[in-house]
Amino acid sequence: MAQNNKLTIEIQGLRNENGAINYLLFDQEEGFPDKKERAIRKNVVHARDGIIEISGLKSADYAVVVLHDENQDLKMNYNWVGFPTEGFGFSNNHRLLSGPPSFDRSSFSLDTDAHIIIKMKYL
Repeated sequence: MAQNNKLTIEIQGLRNENGAINYLLFDQEEGFPDKKERAIRKNVVHARDGIIEISGLKSADYAVVVLHDENQDLKMNYNWVGFPTEGFGFSNNHRLLSGPPSFDRSSFSLDTDAHIIIKMKYL
């Protein structure tokens, strides 16, 4: 099983270039999408870059969640009604119907270098 695949994630639709993009990469359903301790990779990149590169990945199924952390407090912020006030996105760009998509709906197979696009959502 190859351990040297590279995943490039292009972030589209950022509201602005303020702050950072936080990402979590999962290789299993457990913990997806918000349990940081269950993610196999996590990091922060400058929002102005709009590109995330993750190297050294084995061939497997993965799912990604991203947060446009405009105020850089390392968490999703919500308004008084409970709606997110910062942008977010998931691999496969599913529409949100009632909460975040499952790992199965967000996952994709990686068996060679890949480039995916995540479109940011703002409520």
